[in-house]
Amino acid sequence: MILVIETAERKNSLHFFEFVKPILDILDSMNAHFEVRHYKEVTKEHIDKAEKVILCGNGLQDREFLVDAKKFSWLKTTTKPVLGICAGMQIIGKVHGAKLIKKVKIGVSHVQFLDPDPFMNMMSKYDVYELHNYAVSVPAGFVELAETDIPMAFKKKDVPMYGVMFHPEVMNKELIKAFGQM
Repeated sequence: MILVIETAERKNSLHFFEFVKPILDILDSMNAHFEVRHYKEVTKEHIDKAEKVILCGNGLQDREFLVDAKKFSWLKTTTKPVLGICAGMQIIGKVHGAKLIKKVKIGVSHVQFLDPDPFMNMMSKYDVYELHNYAVSVPAGFVELAETDIPMAFKKKDVPMYGVMFHPEVMNKELIKAFGQM
């Protein structure tokens, strides 16, 4: 089962349709078994039951998740595959000691992927869709997989934990499919 975690404040109902539903549609098209939870509802039992975890992105004004970083402390010890999308990458980075950097980006960017990776399976330049207020540095114990003027993707060295600063649910849907098939 893939645990899909919403990161937006609850009062923002459009978040679900913009950042979560497209991911669910991709997983549904693959006949993947998944469960959706808001990060404030996630328990140890949910993490234990999941085979993989996707941390969804959210809107530009949603920053509550950054204050609640302790809710994501399980990221320090999990060995399960994790994909953090935009806000999810920020969460992974923050939990692992990275710095958030004010960097507003909205629109399509050209990204250079640096190293081959079995999951990313991307080995050159790709167009990606960005929508964020913050970038995140690459934390210790992680390797940068893609860059523009900021880190665009990273992976934890010893665990299949990935972060992408772009939104593959908008462009590059094959990335979510590849994660679902890991």
